[in-house]
Amino acid sequence: MQHPFRNILFFVLLVNSGFGYAQSTVYIQNNTDLDFDISVSISGNKTITGNQWSALETISTAWENKAAIIDFDPDTVLVNGDTVVFDISASFSGDTVHLMAMFIGPSLGVNLQYAASASSFNHPWYSDGIFHEGQTTMDTTSCTIKYKRELDTLDNDDNIVFAIHKNFVYSILSSDFNDPNTINVMSYNVKLMPIITGDFFERASLLPALFSQNQDVVIFQEVFSDSARWSYLTPAMQAAGFANYTLILNDTALPGVTSLTNGGVIIYSKWPIVSEAEYRYNNCSDFNAQDCFATKGIKYAEIDKLGKTYHIFGTHMEAGGSALDVQIRIEQYGEMWNFIDSLNLPDTEAVIIGGDLNTGPKDGSEYTALKAALLPLIPDHIGYFESTFSYADTGNVIDHVWGSMRHLLPAEAYNSIITFRGIDSLMWDIADFSDHRTCLGRFSYPEITFNTIDTNLCLMDALTMSIASNFSLSYQWKLNGSAITGANATSYSIISATSGDNGVYDCSVTTDLFLGASSQVLTQWFFPNGPETFSKIRTYNVANVGIQDPCGVGLPEALSGDQEIRIYPTPSNGYITLEIGELRLPLTIEMYNSIGQLEKRAEIVNYTTQINLGDSSPGLYYIWVKTAEFSVSEKLIIY
Repeated sequence: MQHPFRNILFFVLLVNSGFGYAQSTVYIQNNTDLDFDISVSISGNKTITGNQWSALETISTAWENKAAIIDFDPDTVLVNGDTVVFDISASFSGDTVHLMAMFIGPSLGVNLQYAASASSFNHPWYSDGIFHEGQTTMDTTSCTIKYKRELDTLDNDDNIVFAIHKNFVYSILSSDFNDPNTINVMSYNVKLMPIITGDFFERASLLPALFSQNQDVVIFQEVFSDSARWSYLTPAMQAAGFANYTLILNDTALPGVTSLTNGGVIIYSKWPIVSEAEYRYNNCSDFNAQDCFATKGIKYAEIDKLGKTYHIFGTHMEAGGSALDVQIRIEQYGEMWNFIDSLNLPDTEAVIIGGDLNTGPKDGSEYTALKAALLPLIPDHIGYFESTFSYADTGNVIDHVWGSMRHLLPAEAYNSIITFRGIDSLMWDIADFSDHRTCLGRFSYPEITFNTIDTNLCLMDALTMSIASNFSLSYQWKLNGSAITGANATSYSIISATSGDNGVYDCSVTTDLFLGASSQVLTQWFFPNGPETFSKIRTYNVANVGIQDPCGVGLPEALSGDQEIRIYPTPSNGYITLEIGELRLPLTIEMYNSIGQLEKRAEIVNYTTQINLGDSSPGLYYIWVKTAEFSVSEKLIIY
């Protein structure tokens, strides 16, 4: 089986104490999403038989945890001068790494030596107990081969740990980071739980350095340990470039917060956080005491990336599989939408929902309820096929980074599941940074640009109107609200103006997002009915065009002084307000259409006057305000 993200491989060669005798066992802890073919060759001056060692597995499956490959009992087999060499080959797609152990039977006990080789290096035998490493390539990926000797104090036989480590867990293009319309959001349940878990310094201090330098936003869950957050996590995130972060959800340090723990959710950003808010869920299960102590809820951050607004929501929902747990989660889906809705966010801006929802596509009616409540935009999925360490449980994805169908629709979107594991000396015996994998979400949104045109044309004149986007979208030009047949390009031209070209020109732009066609293993879970197309249409006023016939005749010339005249709203549905500054009353107003014909005349006696023009046809008009001394004209659009 092959998966697209190839992260880390731990190959653990452990010489363990058996039941009263020295038993050497070779383990593979496969920390990659590759399935390795395993083969063992034996050499040396001592020939061993099949009943003196055991071959236990021939395949190391992706992320398999310490699978035993061979057993060997050197103390009962070897005598002084005997030598046995095990060469364990782990191979994928033509690339092989050799992890070797040599047992030598001296007069005072077995001597164990170790070495490694690959296409780019060939190490000598070592027995010094310090780390050794080399660089090679596995499946076109740069890897570090690192290993050391470890003492076994139970029987004085030594252990050897080999690791094949992918040097880059994931990458994000710098063009993404510099693009205001593209955002990369990570969700990670990091399990920093007081009393229950440990290794806070190692995990919280070393994790942020593994993030891509082009990562925009990180949503953490289960940051329950205040000391780990203050002392390790936040300083490490700041060192990685995340200068901006919210308060922790339900911060127990704040006045009025009486719960025992915080809510564990916090958002870090490399871009300014304009505002933040939070919501605590109403209920938790009496049978799930940890969740009641956790005070779970939602954290919100409004983020300004290079002038583009993103609304980020991070959450951690009720855990557990009891009927009550499920019912509470379903309630929380509704609570989350009510919280989002209460913020009155513009539907023209991006909303992203990330976190540990404890629900995924394998959860049947509960997952259906989640989608019905939140109306999420669920991206294509790449990477590994589960987001926890349940092992080989395809489709068990409960950590998500989703968009919102009620808000701005992206033109591109995907999630990927990756795994962080460490081979730093501090992480050597810990390996996993959490009991969850990491969910990455990438969203790229259309940017619509155009120059608004407000002009008068003479008969036979020409005019081109244009609109542009950073994606290939669909376009429909309209005149006075009606679609123009065949006008589906990014520009529309009036070739030879006639009176029929007078009016308001809009362009309706359709974003189509096609999802579910990926060949990735998770596609069948997230899109069980096959590919889907999601569409949104937004209409933009591009031009307001008037036609003069005869050209330049009939429209009064504006002789404006310093006097102020305000006409609003414009565009208008026919009801306008006219405000006069310091002009002497009474005065006269006249309204002309775009070809210079007088449509209305009225006398104004108040400085603020409401006027009903509802019987006028949609189009461009000119309001001429005049006194005996001067005149002023203003444009007005009626739709």
